[in-house]
Amino acid sequence: MMCDVDADSWRTSIITTIQEAAISPELWDEVLASILVRSGAHVGFFLGLGNGNGHGNGNGGHGNGHAYGHGNGNGDGERVAIVARGASKATLLSPELIAFFDATTQSLGQGATFEVELRDVALRPEVGGLCGAFGDHGVLSGILIAREGPRRFALLLVHPHNSSRACTRQREEIMALLPYLQIAFKTHRELVRQRELAERMEFIFANAPTPRALVRSDLRIVLANRAFIALTTDNPDICISDGEFDIRNAALYSQIHEFLDPIISGRLDQKVFWVRNGTNSHGWLVSLATSTRNGHSSIPFKPAIALPERVALLSIRELGRNDSLKPDAVRAVLGLSATEASLACALANGESSTEIAQARQVSKNTVHNQLASAMNRLGLHRQMQMQNLLSLLSGFI
Repeated sequence: MMCDVDADSWRTSIITTIQEAAISPELWDEVLASILVRSGAHVGFFLGLGNGNGHGNGNGGHGNGHAYGHGNGNGDGERVAIVARGASKATLLSPELIAFFDATTQSLGQGATFEVELRDVALRPEVGGLCGAFGDHGVLSGILIAREGPRRFALLLVHPHNSSRACTRQREEIMALLPYLQIAFKTHRELVRQRELAERMEFIFANAPTPRALVRSDLRIVLANRAFIALTTDNPDICISDGEFDIRNAALYSQIHEFLDPIISGRLDQKVFWVRNGTNSHGWLVSLATSTRNGHSSIPFKPAIALPERVALLSIRELGRNDSLKPDAVRAVLGLSATEASLACALANGESSTEIAQARQVSKNTVHNQLASAMNRLGLHRQMQMQNLLSLLSGFI
C-alpha cells in the first residue's frame, strides 16, 4: 500500500491520466494500476455492461499483468468490456461472474457503491466462481461510475480481508475521483458514437448510387466513392488524373470553377446547377456543398476522415447517357425486338433522333416509327416515359 504517499501529488497525477484515457483507452490500465497501489487492493477491473452484441475469447494475464476483452459473458448477447489487473480476462468473463456483476449493479444508481464479503458468498453455489476467482477471504467493493439505460460502467476492487478497512482515507480519495471518471466515460462514449456514426456514413457514402467526391479548391480529390470512380472511368468529359478531378468539358469546367471557391470559403452553403451540352439531352446535374473544419458541415462523415482543410462535397450525375444498358439485356427484359432494343439504348445514351438516323443511315421517320413501335409494345405514350423506364431499368442491370 501507499497510504503515506502525498495525496495531492497522487491525485494530480491520476486525474491527468484519467483525462487522457478518455481519448486514449489504453491508459485505463495505467489508471487501474495506480488505483490498486493506492487502495491496497490485489485485484481490480473496470467493467462495462450492456454495450450491445459482442464476442469474447482470448487469453488474459495473472498477477500484475493486465487483460482487455469483451464477450458474451451472460450468454444473452450482452456485450461486456473489461480492463483488469490481478485476474485473468477468461475468469472475469465467465457467464457465472458476469451474471453476478450484472445482478449486483442492476439496481444501483450512478455513483452508488457496494461491498460483498467473499466469505458470505462462499457457500452460494450460483456464485461459487466468485470465490474461485478471488478466494473466500476479503472484500469485493465496487462503485457504479456511470449508467445510460441498461449500459453500466463500474470499478471493482478486491481487498485482502486483513486490510480491507486499513486505508479508509485512500478509499475516500478514490471515491473523490468519481466526477473525473464520469466525465472521462461520457467523453469516451461520445467519441465512440461519433466514430460509429462516421463509419456508417462513410459506408453509405462509399456505396451511394450518386457519384460523389470530396474536392479541394484546386480540384484535388480527398475522397471519392465507387460511383464517382466508375463515372470518371473511360468518360470523354471527366476523369481522375493523378488524384485530380480533370474536367474536359468546357461548360462543365466553367460552372464548377465559378461556384467551387464560394462553397469552400463558406460564402455559399450549397449550389445545384444543370450544365447543358449543346442541343441534345446530354448534360450534367451538379451539386456542390460546403464543409468546414469547425464541424458544422453538410458532410456527416467528416469526423472519420479528419479533414485537415476545407473541402467541397461534389455530387454529379450525367444526364442522357446510360452506358450500363446493353441491347441484349433490354431486349430480354422488355421483350423488344433487336432493332427496338438497340434504339432504346441509343436514346438512354443521350443520342437524338437525328444522330440515331445518321448513324444507321435511315430516315428520321424510320427512327420515329421504330420508337413508336417499341413504346406501343410497352404501353407507353410519351418518349419521356420511355427514358424514365430505361433509367429505372439501368438500376437493376
